[in-house]
Amino acid sequence: MSLLGIDPGVIHCGWSILAQGVYVTSGTLIPKKHLTGVDRQLWLLSRVQDVLKEYQPAILAYEEFMWRTSDDGQERYVSGRPAMERFIGGIQALALFPPFPVLSPLLPAKWGQQLFGHVQHTKQQIAWAVNQRLGTSFKGDALDNHAADATGIALVAWDNLTLYQMPQAPVPRAACQDVPASDSHLLPLTAKTRSSRSLEVGRHCPR
Repeated sequence: MSLLGIDPGVIHCGWSILAQGVYVTSGTLIPKKHLTGVDRQLWLLSRVQDVLKEYQPAILAYEEFMWRTSDDGQERYVSGRPAMERFIGGIQALALFPPFPVLSPLLPAKWGQQLFGHVQHTKQQIAWAVNQRLGTSFKGDALDNHAADATGIALVAWDNLTLYQMPQAPVPRAACQDVPASDSHLLPLTAKTRSSRSLEVGRHCPR
């Protein structure tokens, strides 16, 4: 299974491909400076579409755009925000076309913390963490930090996928017991309890 990670940006857009959690390739899309507005958006989306056609990823992971806030916690205008909104909307729309990838949006602080271990991190630290995991040679400088970020996004999405697919450990028979409704919140997270937390009485043991 292959996965496309995107670090979206209307000036620089990083992308990266992993296959079965192994690094394949990456790059940075840089539109010509004379392209503005819709022309820039369409150029970027057409290049992302080319990557989708070539590598046929099953998952498209991208960094979600976050609004900046002022000191009083109120949302404020961000220069370039409308362009970013349109671009990310276009990325999401690409999931409607072959290879119909599953979308995996990731918040900036969340994926960075999951990869590096800290909410606050630099581009160089992200590149280092990616290199440690995948054996790549990113520097996190102006030339490759967007591709490094895209690879980090792809790696976190892959980790999330493999964690989700891990089989549930069987519940020992000795632990089987009737659980009253008042204690239903203490039930182990089996497939049964995930599908319904409103069980009045549950006997969670192998049949």
